[in-house]
Amino acid sequence: MSIEPYEPWVGSSYGKGINGTRVMLVADSHYVTEGEKRHKKSSHTTDIVKWWVLKQKNGKSNKHPPETPLFFRRLTEVVQSGLDFQATEPEIWDRLAFYNFIPEPMGTATSIPSRRQFKAGRDVFRKALDSITPEPNVILVCSMRCWDWMEAEELKVLETHPKRRWAYRIGESVAGPMHHPSYWNRSGMANPAKSWSNVLQELASFSKAPAP
Repeated sequence: MSIEPYEPWVGSSYGKGINGTRVMLVADSHYVTEGEKRHKKSSHTTDIVKWWVLKQKNGKSNKHPPETPLFFRRLTEVVQSGLDFQATEPEIWDRLAFYNFIPEPMGTATSIPSRRQFKAGRDVFRKALDSITPEPNVILVCSMRCWDWMEAEELKVLETHPKRRWAYRIGESVAGPMHHPSYWNRSGMANPAKSWSNVLQELASFSKAPAP
């Protein structure tokens, strides 16, 4: 049985970009209960963003909105600083595309995907990317372990990257990696948000540079 990607979240103002840059954030995986595992919803990613970030339920404002998880707050901080865009969380995510690389639900936040699941993520990623129009200028992959499975053309070393990783070309997009937000407290970095904001800023500058 073939595996299909989750539908990416694409904000209603994504096409406008953020200060001239269209951004796609790629994270790791969804984790769900055992019961939910048997019923994968293609809209799970979009449902998650609507619930946790936009505070919407069934298309309406949630009267008792939950607190935004640290994961989303940290990514918002990276975008705000990296693209110099001071706006509310919902306004920022309305201009982003977001996708989870592993196309199958995991059991817990600490579950480690298998090689088969990473391969499945790699195999369907381009299908998910091609569904986003216009294509992103920048793809920021918020998971080092997923980044290692990406198929892309090496572009140049990211001067701002703490690990000296390469920027890649994926189609017409420029892509680069950062640590998953859940890893920041263990990274030993003095200011992870600032470091990853610098990487996003550098990727954005690459995307606007003329082709050699």
